Amino acid sequence: MEKAWRDDSWQPVAQLTSNRLRRLVLPFDRLTTTGLRCRCGTAPAVSEVRVYDEPPQVQAAARRALSVAAAPDDPAPWPWESVAE
Repeated sequence: MEKAWRDDSWQPVAQLTSNRLRRLVLPFDRLTTTGLRCRCGTAPAVSEVRVYDEPPQVQAAARRALSVAAAPDDPAPWPWESVAE
């Protein structure tokens, strides 16, 4: 859970429930804050957190990549298995 200090309290700005990627771009809307809190829970290792002011096109691409990464992995059929008999 990522939170920003706004209106004298921590307000959520982004949430991630699982991550199987080595590098993850987590986009959230532009905001002004004096603090940012990143809580990693049971993550085995977090080596670095970076915050950037990215243009909307980059944020949109990151959102698309995040939705694709969250999609379930469907096993591919073996070539010798016939779909219709």
